[in-house]
Amino acid sequence: MAMTEKQAAAKEWLNRNFCKHEELQALYMKLDDMRAGSVKAVAAPAEGEKVQMQPNPKSGENYILSIVTFEEMIKQKERQLHLSDLETARTIDKLTSAAERAVLIYRYLCYLHWPEIARKMAYSERRCHELHDDALAHIAELINYTVT
Repeated sequence: MAMTEKQAAAKEWLNRNFCKHEELQALYMKLDDMRAGSVKAVAAPAEGEKVQMQPNPKSGENYILSIVTFEEMIKQKERQLHLSDLETARTIDKLTSAAERAVLIYRYLCYLHWPEIARKMAYSERRCHELHDDALAHIAELINYTVT
């Protein structure tokens, strides 16, 4: 069965955090790279490594400061994502069907793929999709979707 406009709007609303989640994963990868570089920035030169005659004594400090600033930016984005996830969780919690709630939580808060959702719920993937479609219709009502 094709998804209705209301269901599509509800799916888009539920998916709004997915890109934020992916962005955080990418930022953490970059942070790991920066931390690995900070070890080089403050470590003593290896034997045979060429060294500047007049190194900037603050270069290591500046690099570490940039890492701390980057970490603070990530924490701010995490707080925003957590608040948005909380709004999503509270909306999902208003559904009367526990199975519909579980499908939406696995999909939109845990970011699981359909085979894993089906395995965890001991349902077929098709049944999970049916529950998902029903849940989207109910979420659309909860978020006051209106056709424009």
